[in-house]
Amino acid sequence: ISSLTIEQRLIIEQVEDALLPHIKEFQSNILTEAELTVDQITGPDGLFVKIAGMPDNPGTLMKGARAIGKSLPVKGLKAANKALNDLGVTELYAPDKLLICTDHEPVAVSPQAAERQKKVREIVKKYGIKYFFDTGRGGHGHVFPIEMGFVKPGMFVEAYDVHVTNFGAVGALAIPVLIEVTEVLACGSVWLKTPDTVRVNLKGKLLPGTGIRDVAQKLICDLGAARVDYAVVEYGGPALASIDIAGRHTLCNTPIDIGAKSVLVEPDQSTLDYLKPRVEGPLELIVSDPDAKFREVVEYRLDDIEPQIAVPPTPDCVVNVSEVTGQAIQHAFKIGRAHV
Repeated sequence: ISSLTIEQRLIIEQVEDALLPHIKEFQSNILTEAELTVDQITGPDGLFVKIAGMPDNPGTLMKGARAIGKSLPVKGLKAANKALNDLGVTELYAPDKLLICTDHEPVAVSPQAAERQKKVREIVKKYGIKYFFDTGRGGHGHVFPIEMGFVKPGMFVEAYDVHVTNFGAVGALAIPVLIEVTEVLACGSVWLKTPDTVRVNLKGKLLPGTGIRDVAQKLICDLGAARVDYAVVEYGGPALASIDIAGRHTLCNTPIDIGAKSVLVEPDQSTLDYLKPRVEGPLELIVSDPDAKFREVVEYRLDDIEPQIAVPPTPDCVVNVSEVTGQAIQHAFKIGRAHV
């Protein structure tokens, strides 16, 4: 399956679309083109299984269900357009579910930048893309789709951006796609291997002087790449009640840096309160079953975590500030909040 070319995928998609009306009654675990279908699941299913409609069998290669939302920055759109042209694709699968933003280059600071933005406008018009946030509109693509009500719990989003996992802050399943973005645009789906889930239960409250970024960095340092490789990190626990949506963005931002496939925060009343003024239509809190299967369950008390300091060689390598107090340094930088 993984060796199929885009041309072969397109042929398969055409056959599937022709057969779909005849076999639809037998398909119980799919996302429809318009909305998420959550089946009456009685088994030990976690958030990923419920949202993606995939079997609770980690490692299984499954055709990813039709995405109900796609986010694409300018650089991804230009590259995808060239590939689509080379393949002879003239129409996108669902341009009404595609969001394009110029967040990483909001102002054209050179003739080359102005030309890039001009080209993007032409591509948007060519394909009839519904949601286009040009210069000065929207905001940072990791955040503003949630702020504007495009994202809600239980939504499946694919994006040409590794930090789309931030959408997990409101209980959406967001999967980064890079080289696969062309087939997502042309076919509306992509093959995914069902990942494990690592559950992180948060308890307690933050100590004075400790921020949620300290927690996020401490978690990825302790978990490490081997424990979360190609896994969905799922946050839950009583401490979530004291963590606002901005803080949940931060928690969802970092695990991707050590190899996680996606990140989710179990939605709760705070999620509903934040989204109700922003989202049209009903909201549903989709949570893991009590007996859901996880690769690992990790317990953390926030009041055990003190401010963190990143030390060489990488930013995910952090230590308690008390361990380096008084140590002379020659160079330092502050971890920014560009992605959170």
